[in-house]
Order: sequence, then structure tokens, then C-alpha cells
Amino acid sequence: MAAISRLVQRDGTFYFRMATPQRLIPVIGRREIKTSLRTRDPLTAKVTARALSNAFDVLFARLGTMPAVPVADINEKVREYFQSALNQSLEHSHLLPTDPTVDIGAEVAFLRQQVERLRQQLAEQSFGPAVVADAQGLVGGVQSASGAPTHIDHDALNLACSGIMRAKIENARILAAQLEGRYDETSPRDPLFAGMQPTGLPPIGEDLPTEPETVTFGDLCERFYAFKKAGGCRRQDPVGHRTGEPAGASQDQAREGREEDRRRGHASDA
Repeated sequence: MAAISRLVQRDGTFYFRMATPQRLIPVIGRREIKTSLRTRDPLTAKVTARALSNAFDVLFARLGTMPAVPVADINEKVREYFQSALNQSLEHSHLLPTDPTVDIGAEVAFLRQQVERLRQQLAEQSFGPAVVADAQGLVGGVQSASGAPTHIDHDALNLACSGIMRAKIENARILAAQLEGRYDETSPRDPLFAGMQPTGLPPIGEDLPTEPETVTFGDLCERFYAFKKAGGCRRQDPVGHRTGEPAGASQDQAREGREEDRRRGHASDA
């Protein structure tokens, strides 16, 4: 069996090592694939290494032909993200001033500080875990025009992170202006969001759309029998409360109660 260049041995244990193609390093996120084969047997190691080598060759070939995420699609997803945030801010601008526990001045000051902090992070291209997670979800949902799955490369992820940061900055600035009553300052200043306005309040509670229930005759029969089995057709006592005993039992108990009251009355007179 010919030697496999991607198979190495250290301290008696065999390892698989394979360099990542240069063009795919931003996609894979590492320059080398390395893993232990968990064996000291040369024949087993060669078979396993050959299988891994073939599998990674096929994977890298497919990744190389997958279309990258178009910039226009990323920007469109970022605008959708901003639209959702803008609608939520509109709701906050109506609710917060009516809450006696909220200090509007402190809220505005916090939002101003948040804008400056986010701008600094954007300038440094410093993205926190929450922003990166949102960006991964945003880019992962983008499909190419052909409908083929797209891979998330480093450049696309950075573009999405920057877009989300820009959306957060504009949203915080606009909410601060709304809370101060400065509606002349609520139009987006970032060119990416030019012309966008709130489209409505987000749905809450009973506003959520519900599908009408479809009930068949068979469903009604099953519900009736279940109701009857649970005691739903038992007689009720004179005050209208459902009991687990027949009506006659309730009358007997009432009669016994009255007789007991009479005996107590005679005893007290004596």
C-alpha cells in the first residue's frame, strides 16, 4: 500500500493532517485539519486516513464551487433587521413615557452613550458574540439566485456584522430622539437605511393571528361523550353547584342538618 502524505505518527499514535486550500481558509476558519485516528496499527491508520482524505477532497471541491453571498442580499437582510428594530422602538417610545418607574432622562442618556460605544466598536471592527450570532443567522438565511446553498465566508460575515452594528446605532439614536420628542431627528441618517420608517407596531398577545378551529361532527360527539364521562351531566343541587351525588342525597343531608339544629335548640332551652 502506498504511503499517504497526510498520515503522521507521534508517540506511536497515528494522526491525520491536511492543509486547507488557501482560498477556503476564510470559510473553514483554520489553515489545517488535524485529528487523532486513535490507533497504533499502521494498516488501520492508512485505511482511515485515505477515507478522510477523499472525503475532505470532495468537501473542499464543493465549497469551491458554491456561490458566495451577494452583497445586495446581505444589505437587504440588514434592512429587514433594521425595520424590525425600528418597529419595536416605536412601541417603546409610546410605552416608556407612560411608565412612572422609568426615568426618561436616564434612558435618553443611556441611549446616547450606547450610540457612541457602538460607533467606536464599528470603527475598530470589534464585534461581540451577540452581533456575530445575529450576523451568522442573517447570512445563513441568504440563498443565491439559483437556489443553491451558499457558504458563509469571512468577508460576508464581516459585512453582515457591520450592517447589524449600523442598524443598532441608528435605532438607538432614533429612539432617543423619539423619547425627547424630537421627531424631526427620527429619519435615518445612514445611507443604508435611507427613507425607511416604522411600518407598524409589532403584534402582541391577542393581536397575533390565529387559525380558526375546524370542528367536525365526529369531534363534537367525542367531546360530548368525554364531557358526559367526566360527570358533566350529573344533577345539580338547589343552588346550582354540581355534585357527585344524586339530588336525593343532598335533600337527605339538608333534612338531617335541620333536625340537628332543632336538637341543639332544645338542648340549649333545657
